[in-house]
Amino acid sequence: MHHILCGMGKKHSKPKKQKNCADNNQDLNESLCQRIHKNPIFCIDIYGNNLFSGNSIGELHNFSLTNKQLQAKLAIHERDITKIVANKDASTVFTASRDKLIKQTDLITKTIINTFDGHDLVVTGLSGNANKTKLSSGSRDCCMKLWDVETEKNLSTCHINRNIVTDMKWADNQDIIVQCSEDKIMKLWDAKNLKNTSTFPLKQYFQTCCDFDGEKFQVLTGSTGGNGNGCEVILWDIREIKPIQGIKGHTDRITDCKFFKNNHDRPSAISVSNDCSVKIWDLVSYKCIHTTFITGAKGLTSVAVENNTVCVGTHEDGIHVYNFDADQQKLQHAYCM
Repeated sequence: MHHILCGMGKKHSKPKKQKNCADNNQDLNESLCQRIHKNPIFCIDIYGNNLFSGNSIGELHNFSLTNKQLQAKLAIHERDITKIVANKDASTVFTASRDKLIKQTDLITKTIINTFDGHDLVVTGLSGNANKTKLSSGSRDCCMKLWDVETEKNLSTCHINRNIVTDMKWADNQDIIVQCSEDKIMKLWDAKNLKNTSTFPLKQYFQTCCDFDGEKFQVLTGSTGGNGNGCEVILWDIREIKPIQGIKGHTDRITDCKFFKNNHDRPSAISVSNDCSVKIWDLVSYKCIHTTFITGAKGLTSVAVENNTVCVGTHEDGIHVYNFDADQQKLQHAYCM
């Protein structure tokens, strides 16, 4: 049965007065700093010109990056939305939550069309194959699950002791899933049958987030740590099952990282951290080529990239949108919401 969603969301406390949203690079036009997000943003995803975000009270927002308008605001979950995966045509979106559920929402009819119920604890990992006919999910219950989207059927479940999932990524057009965990061991899975095929060398710190470049057979992860120790972006080779390079520069837990395929020639990556910095890394020299800070954010939670557009979710400062200037090799702040 489809569930019609309430567009107003839940009641919550009166929002605090918004802070000035200037970062350390430039002052922003105050007219572009009107927040539509009043709660912590825990996850975001981009498809085309559609930005999707999930917040701490279970709301899903669909925002048009073209006309800077909020397209939909829907109460999806009872608790925090932890992960978002946009479908290939952006007409539906998948969300995972601290309420232990995964849901697929139709953005046109504003109804929940599928619910995937099977995890015993918060769902902390979610990814899908290229055409989103299958989903993989992971949880703090130490389980990995494979789902058929059309039938909502759980096709396979694998439990590994201490495999507390922190993130996962399904390689585009390949039957490979990479997954990181609080056991400090990254794993590769065969997406056809959810069999663990490889494990990477044990690291000293948790790998908190990951991204997959299927063309180069490389994985990018970010890790925990503090005072500059352990807060690394790590580039991995999945064919040789080993790290290529650890890149240091953040001073607190790295919360999200992505390969950054923009219009300049050199391969790069982008990461965000609880130290409130956004960093772009050159994956040839392994040096940081640009840093910007979001002051007053109380930590950055997520990053999404599409061509030269970069969106960053924060705990207390909404979502910031940047354009990447390839000539100057830096982010230019466009607006925040």
